[in-house]
Amino acid sequence: MKSLLLSLFLFIHFSGTGQNETGNTYSNGIYYTLEDFLAHHPDTISKVRKVNLGVPTEEALKDTIVDHTFFIDKNNDLLTKVFAIVYNGEIYFADYGIRENLLLPYGQKTAFKTKKFHRVQERGRYFYAESNYAISDPTAAILLGSMFGALGGAVGGALGAMYPSQSEIEAPFIFDTHSNRFLAFHSKKLLQQFMNTYHPERNYEVEKGKLDIETVRDLFVDLNKE
Repeated sequence: MKSLLLSLFLFIHFSGTGQNETGNTYSNGIYYTLEDFLAHHPDTISKVRKVNLGVPTEEALKDTIVDHTFFIDKNNDLLTKVFAIVYNGEIYFADYGIRENLLLPYGQKTAFKTKKFHRVQERGRYFYAESNYAISDPTAAILLGSMFGALGGAVGGALGAMYPSQSEIEAPFIFDTHSNRFLAFHSKKLLQQFMNTYHPERNYEVEKGKLDIETVRDLFVDLNKE
């Protein structure tokens, strides 16, 4: 009996220790800087609302989980110069934070000049997420302008100007908890360079053809198991 209790104690103790070491748990709040994020020290989030992207506009303010979003304050102004926001336990990296902490040449800073936030889909050594800049619905600008015009503030104009039909890059990116930098993969060449540099023991070869985001996502899920 004593042996069983001791084993249970050790399991709980070391399981808890491992979880803390990964740094995967973050309190809800606004992390204005990289240093705030690394210290797990957020500011308040009580007056912040999430504006969902990729959903019908009438559902944009519903409290659902999406991969891409805006955040607005109590005055309906877009939050911009922020590193990340944790909302209902989900981590959302801001384009601003990515741009300011991007490890070159992995990605292009010009690709992160919007005011969007992107949800972390996989946590481990690598926090994996995806940026999405493509708008498939040409009526989105009109609908968003109408919706956010009613909210007031600078939101309507900012969103309306952001959505005219534009062809932009969709790309996976990671936050590497070893270097504390973001790496974005806009091409197969960058992904191959990353694997050759950081995981040469795998002898990984990027498949020919278009960079497949699901394949990249599965790769980082696998890398986080190491």
